[in-house]
Amino acid sequence: MTVEIRCSPGKGRGVFACRHIPAHHSIAVVPANLYSPTDGAALLASPAFPYVFIDPAYPERHFLVWGSVALLNHSGEPNAKPLFTNAPGADPAHWQCNLVALRDIDEGDEITMRYANAADYTGLK
Repeated sequence: MTVEIRCSPGKGRGVFACRHIPAHHSIAVVPANLYSPTDGAALLASPAFPYVFIDPAYPERHFLVWGSVALLNHSGEPNAKPLFTNAPGADPAHWQCNLVALRDIDEGDEITMRYANAADYTGLK
């Protein structure tokens, strides 16, 4: 196992490394569903809000992300980033989110990302 979910002080749940993860290595690959900007906006206004990711490379893309990646906390200095891919010939709504380490992550470190929509949350820095 590469990651585990446990309490993150002051943040609730968090995702933590169970082993050393080298920079640029994949941490986890999870399913993600692509939504139109209209449907994505509706998701952002729903209870699913915490699990909706906006692709930093294409802000019009809204994804509902599954698995451990959906529980990542925000950081102004993240150690990971999501990359969204869709295999040629695959259902256009079914994508994958590959979480990649931006730098070395030590065992026990919390894995974080920068929320593309950080302004939609209160208290984030």
